[in-house]
Amino acid sequence: GNEHEMKSRRTPSGTPDSSLHYTHLVSIICATFAVSFSIGSMYGPLHDLQSFSFRDDPPPPPAADVGWTCPSGIPASLPVGGGDSELAGPRRAFSDHVNGLGAPLDGSVEPTGPRPHGVQLVVDIRNVASSFLSNGDVLGRAVDDFVVDAGLTLVSRYCRGVPAGGFSCVCVLSDSHVSLQTWPVAGVISFDLVTFGEELALPILPLVEKHFGIPRRAGEGQGKMYPDEDPTKVITRWAHQLRGFRTKEEQKGVLDKENELAFWVLTPFDQEIKREIVSVTTPHQRIDLWENLWQESTPSYYDMLRGPYPLGDKRYTLTDDYVSSEKTVFLDGKGQGSTETDRVYYEVMVQPAMFAHSNPRRVAIVGGGEGAIIRELLKHKTLETIVMIEKDEVLVEIMRKYSKTQCSCINVEGAASVCFDDPRVETRYVDAVNFFTENFDIMGKKGDVEKFDVVFVGVLNPMDKDEPLYGKEFLDAVTGSLTQNGIITAQVGPAPALNDPPDHRSMNIARDGFFRHLETRLETMLVYEESRAGWDDARSFLIGCASKACRNQWYAESDVVDAEIDKRTVKTVSVDADITDGDTTFVHFDGGTQRGYGLLARGWENTYCRREPEPEECKYRQLDPDREIVNWEAGFEVRRDADSQAGVYATRDVRKGSYVMAEEHVTSIFVTADVYQNIANVTPPGALVKDFLEYTDKYGRESLTEGPGSRVVGLGPSILTRKVGERESANVARISTFLPSQPTYSPVFERNRRMFDVLVIASRDIMKGEEVILYED
Repeated sequence: GNEHEMKSRRTPSGTPDSSLHYTHLVSIICATFAVSFSIGSMYGPLHDLQSFSFRDDPPPPPAADVGWTCPSGIPASLPVGGGDSELAGPRRAFSDHVNGLGAPLDGSVEPTGPRPHGVQLVVDIRNVASSFLSNGDVLGRAVDDFVVDAGLTLVSRYCRGVPAGGFSCVCVLSDSHVSLQTWPVAGVISFDLVTFGEELALPILPLVEKHFGIPRRAGEGQGKMYPDEDPTKVITRWAHQLRGFRTKEEQKGVLDKENELAFWVLTPFDQEIKREIVSVTTPHQRIDLWENLWQESTPSYYDMLRGPYPLGDKRYTLTDDYVSSEKTVFLDGKGQGSTETDRVYYEVMVQPAMFAHSNPRRVAIVGGGEGAIIRELLKHKTLETIVMIEKDEVLVEIMRKYSKTQCSCINVEGAASVCFDDPRVETRYVDAVNFFTENFDIMGKKGDVEKFDVVFVGVLNPMDKDEPLYGKEFLDAVTGSLTQNGIITAQVGPAPALNDPPDHRSMNIARDGFFRHLETRLETMLVYEESRAGWDDARSFLIGCASKACRNQWYAESDVVDAEIDKRTVKTVSVDADITDGDTTFVHFDGGTQRGYGLLARGWENTYCRREPEPEECKYRQLDPDREIVNWEAGFEVRRDADSQAGVYATRDVRKGSYVMAEEHVTSIFVTADVYQNIANVTPPGALVKDFLEYTDKYGRESLTEGPGSRVVGLGPSILTRKVGERESANVARISTFLPSQPTYSPVFERNRRMFDVLVIASRDIMKGEEVILYED
């Protein structure tokens, strides 16, 4: 009865009083904790707490579980910052960099002291002695010796044996830490170092290999990757990455993942060979030369020719011993081409510009210290002078000594064995911007230097607005340095994709400014792209011409280009199968390749038409489905007027804007200037040749887009259309006449040039029975 009375007791508010329940519950919990603690203290195992604290005596030899150890001289406690004033930092702006630390806002200054960034070195080593990997004592001494050799300060380390064999170790350093994991049976050790400071961890890599890459004896352990692999040969894989965050100023020159040296070499883990040959910082730039070989690479055609097995033998795929490694040059972290693809890359950069000029004799190179551009130029018989403006003499010497294939002209007939030493080469170790601005301006020559037929500006970063070669004064000087039909060429970064925004609304805003300025200085600008030049994406190149004459060569038929190559280039000398394929002057460039460069990818057209305001020609870049197409049979016939003159007349009403005789006009043939001249020079001419030339002269006209001297020749009854020179007297006109004069740069014109050249549109309504009259400017 009392229990029921207690449960039913209510508070003045009318709710049950449950305070006694909570009191009992709390009491039970406290009693349980007290009993558990007492039992654990009486019967639980004792721990040597001293082994887990900082101490001054030398650490004991590592055992299966060696515990934390601390070398002498390290205090038992370290100072810890405290207080909100010490932890407070500036408010920061947004950063568009993956590891960016935005600039301080509200006028705050960047705090001094240690910065929140460092580096990480990850190393995997295999074919390591199992006796080393399974001995905690030896492994511990290796850690201590490594720390001393690396100039680091060990605070403490902890190693623990793992059930599967081997050890896991963690070492705390004064401003960093190291972790290790070993697999004795497989002969593998993984090493991970993180250090915070300004120095890179790359110099530590040889010490890691020295202290932890102990080779195993024959028959010891497992873990071969290839059937024919030598199990006693130590194999190292490593990656170097940045950690933490950096301000924009601190990012300059840093090898992060937005830097090609880091992206191609330092960061990837899957490379069989990754060896630094040269790394030097000159007063002008940082120069790095690396040798590398990707894991699971397969032999090339030339590798197999040099190998011991027949061509295509599957034994070449069982090991990478027959695969040639490649060397890559980096300038301030930017890749300049590798020995594997440099033949293709520099042909792509040089030869289209050289063959776009009819007779290049004098050429300038901005940079070019690798020597490969000179190598490609010396293949031309017409060439008399090459002026290389290279600011860094150290780069030239490094290429001479360590990367001879790029500057070797040993297989170029008539050239010096080292390209730099050819008597046609003038090397000027000066700043290119100063060289051009001191000798030329927009009006032309103002110094003692003669003008150039072709100027190679080199590789431009479309995202770098601070690039000196994008400066207007420099560009004006370069265009002023060109001869009458001179050409400027440059590599201008990745080619645009179909869905890319226009350059002025993208990261390529610097390229947009570069193009727009040159559009006001040149007569013709052409772009092309190449996906076989050694990059993961297609690279784009610019050809800028002082006149429209380059269009003739650019759009020449492939057989014409092949004939020019045969006529204008020297023969090669077969010295090494790796240098040249027999006596072929070029390994990639020929008439078919050049023909392909004239077929511009649509991504250029799309991004161009996203300019603001939209260029006028973009409205006509494809047939308008809302416009009617009135072909010959559907709406036209030939009649004679009162003077017996034949003409074309409408057999039905044709609305303004309709396409007129589209099928007939697209059958027109294009005769380039050189083809026309070759036909005219046929000896003896013969009746057929005479008839063709007479027909071409009577019914042909100069092309608006193909280049000076090229002709469009009409076929079929549309050739009888009467032509007038006054727009008001005509009722049809070609698309090109509705547009402004052909722009200096327009991917729309280049992709649709023949459509613009031949398609005709009704400029007003045409009544049934009315003569069709074409306006021809």
